[in-house]
Amino acid sequence: MELTSERLVLRPTDLRDLDFYVELRNHPEILALPRRQPRPRSDVERQLRRWIERWQEHGFGAWTVFGRKTQERLGRVEFDPMGPGSPGIAPDEIELGCIVHPTYRNLAQSKNSVTSARKGQPIAPSYRCSRGRRD
Repeated sequence: MELTSERLVLRPTDLRDLDFYVELRNHPEILALPRRQPRPRSDVERQLRRWIERWQEHGFGAWTVFGRKTQERLGRVEFDPMGPGSPGIAPDEIELGCIVHPTYRNLAQSKNSVTSARKGQPIAPSYRCSRGRRD
């Protein structure tokens, strides 16, 4: 399954994306964020496998974002079922997250990826929503 727009292609994240996510997770600009430390490839692979499992379990999850013309990986958009155990978050809430590789920030297509994933709903850096309603 793929979602496409004029400039982007979003496809469910899979193991072919591992090198990209290892580099992204350990990029100096990402590591400069609060509470970020370098992660070994094995940790990133475990996370990637969890994203793949979410797709199998829920039918939605993390999308890798590509430039349509270049087929270059640009970032990730994800719908993350929060589930029980997250303080202050209802068990049926879903979080929308987006990360753009620092090389591609400030491109209009960054916003376009979230719009594509949300099918035209308003753009926000992160929101939580319950099935059937948006907070």
